[in-house]
Amino acid sequence: MIEKLELTDGFIILRPYQLSDIIRLYEAARESIPEVGAWLEWCHPDYSMEESRVWVEARQAKWEEGTSFDFSIVDPKDDSYLGGCGINAIRGDHEFANLGYWVRTSRTKQGVATARHSF
Repeated sequence: MIEKLELTDGFIILRPYQLSDIIRLYEAARESIPEVGAWLEWCHPDYSMEESRVWVEARQAKWEEGTSFDFSIVDPKDDSYLGGCGINAIRGDHEFANLGYWVRTSRTKQGVATARHSF
């Protein structure tokens, strides 16, 4: 996968997706469908392990193309998957991109998305 890159402030780790994240992403997405599904169309009631696999496996190519830079959000204490974030829809000609994130339901309201992080 993508060259070893990891950002941490001791509270969270941001790192490019790895093949080991396929199952972790699937489990987090399935758990979060009621809360996240209204906002993220990919997180739907029929979300499958295959969708997780295809998405994670495509991250390196997207990174190399410069079209999407996606990161797992991981807890440094136990390496648990907290959610994901990324920059996509990059339009250099308009100096525009989307920045998005989501936190799995069981880890919301714990400061993952709201804490001020310094990497």
